[in-house]
Amino acid sequence: MDPISEKKLAEISKSPWAFFIHKRTIAWLVIIATVIYGSISLSLLPREIQPEVKVAMGIVMTILPGASSADTESLLTEPLEKEIGAVSEIKKKVDVDYIVEGS
Repeated sequence: MDPISEKKLAEISKSPWAFFIHKRTIAWLVIIATVIYGSISLSLLPREIQPEVKVAMGIVMTILPGASSADTESLLTEPLEKEIGAVSEIKKKVDVDYIVEGS
């Protein structure tokens, strides 16, 4: 054997994977046991048909066709903001107004 091959062989035999390279049967047993254990664990996980999902954000858009922006604000947006503000679970509320022209 040439010196380079002997050097590579010495490096490989010192690696942590050398055991599994030389003992392939044990390596396959470890792989199969891991797959079986993972499959059993996956099947035992609790599942719900309709789990509770917490919504992090919601968007409310008010549109009143044919009305001015001031009318839309006073008739829809302000009363709706009061009702939404009364909900105790809402921690932060951001209000954005804009006008779309030409529609």
